[in-house]
Amino acid sequence: MIFVAVVVLIYSYIPLVMNGLVALLCAGGIYEVYSATGLIRKKLLSIVAIAVFSALAFVEIPFYPIILGAALAGMFAGCIYLMHGVGRIKSVKPWLVFCISVMMTLMFKSISEIRYSDRGLLLLIYATLIGVLTDTGAFFVGRAFGSHKLARVISPKKTVEGAIGGVVLTFGVTLVGALIINRIGSMFVNVANICIFSVVGSVVGQFGDLAMSSIKRIAGIKDYGKIFPGHGGVLDRFDSLMFVLPFTYLASQHVIPFFA
Repeated sequence: MIFVAVVVLIYSYIPLVMNGLVALLCAGGIYEVYSATGLIRKKLLSIVAIAVFSALAFVEIPFYPIILGAALAGMFAGCIYLMHGVGRIKSVKPWLVFCISVMMTLMFKSISEIRYSDRGLLLLIYATLIGVLTDTGAFFVGRAFGSHKLARVISPKKTVEGAIGGVVLTFGVTLVGALIINRIGSMFVNVANICIFSVVGSVVGQFGDLAMSSIKRIAGIKDYGKIFPGHGGVLDRFDSLMFVLPFTYLASQHVIPFFA
């Protein structure tokens, strides 16, 4: 996965590469959600949904930041509803699956939007690192010190200590990285802004992880797929990033500047 990520980043200046990556993530994510919820049995509907939403990766969407903000808020609301209902909700309704597919597509599309924004490559790498550092900190701190369950029904292995560890590691690496960049002098990083964002982004990523896990628990499955041996499917690997990436795009371009 690291090799593929490096190759994609090297050629990310080519629109076809970035849009193709977004289309693949959309197709894989929608297929997995439809499979988990049983809608995949409606073959025509599934094929049309995957084709149409994946094609949106190559289309310029008017007022995209506004639409993305609405999609992200809607995804938060829908996932909170599902997370609260784990153990009580028997299945995810088709209308909600459709809404999740639309919002998922808009959220994944932020990958290419980030890349072609100012300092886009650096922002894309940084957003990815937030997900990686959060997962790494949560895993090791949780294994070493975890005793208080974070969300026992949704994800039994996650702990409060692990969640805090993920945030702390992300914050620490961001702080050190920003200070080093400013010391080198190649560009200026707003240390306060980017450190605040690292904390919020880490929390957003962990929410995304739990949110997508709630669908699996309602569906009664362990993983969304097997495309990544030992790791699961697209949504098992990109669940947190699916939330962090649009949050990064909206925050860096329209809320708080990171670089000068």
